[in-house]
Amino acid sequence: MKILIVEDNMILCGMIEKWLHKAGYDVLTAIDEPGARNILKKNEISLVLDELSECIGESYTEKEIHQRQLNEAMNHFVKQLPTRERSVFIRRYFYTESIEEIAAKYELKKNHVYVLLSRSREKLKAYLQKEGYL
Repeated sequence: MKILIVEDNMILCGMIEKWLHKAGYDVLTAIDEPGARNILKKNEISLVLDELSECIGESYTEKEIHQRQLNEAMNHFVKQLPTRERSVFIRRYFYTESIEEIAAKYELKKNHVYVLLSRSREKLKAYLQKEGYL
């Protein structure tokens, strides 16, 4: 099924396009009506999504939409981490606990906590690059 998104808000368009691709749809995009007509002439389109920014409303800025996307990506990343690594990551970067506090809580050496956090940051960087944020 091919879906055409007609939207001049590139952040919103990119977010919806990415979501639909992950759901298994073929997606084409246009920023205006002439571009959409050109795509429709050359492709068999099953569904056209137009004026999506009107559905969201004026209250969301591009920055807010991008921030929401990044928040979703971060949550998805954190959920994929092994349990202990996830707990250490959350305690350090969300609750801002010290290395010493984390080490004491999980009965780990401080160096082990540093290693876990370093590996998590490397995984996060790779994930964000794969998802197109870096």
